[in-house]
Amino acid sequence: MPTGIFTKRVSMVTWRIKNKRNKMRAIKVEAYGLKFDSKLEKYAFDQFKAFGLEFEFQKKYILQEKFRDKLTDKMIRAITLTVDFVFDINGIPYYVDTKGFATDLSKVKYKMLAKLFEDEDNVIIFVKKAAVKNYAIYLRSKIKGNVK
Repeated sequence: MPTGIFTKRVSMVTWRIKNKRNKMRAIKVEAYGLKFDSKLEKYAFDQFKAFGLEFEFQKKYILQEKFRDKLTDKMIRAITLTVDFVFDINGIPYYVDTKGFATDLSKVKYKMLAKLFEDEDNVIIFVKKAAVKNYAIYLRSKIKGNVK
């Protein structure tokens, strides 16, 4: 095996360990004393703060409680979802999650979140990087009452 290929492979492994990518290949970031799951999440945080929006950050919801399986007598873990940003605009919660792309699991979890709050008015949105700034402008105008 040529040494150039081996050296490149070792450096990629070292790079991955050093930058702590998760299974979705997003790089975790720490800033302002907070831990962000991705650069996109931090970017959205910065944009929402820059537009003066108030929100709850990384709010955790239990979609299904834990339970004991009667057949095997094993405890089944609860299904949880951590929403990146929750805005309260005119009494209506806006659940905003930043995603490079939505996985099948995340789509199912957001359907479960919609079912959990089906009796309430709410808005659930996935935001990609290109739309973060536009969405921040939209939310600010909703707060001011300029948009229906």
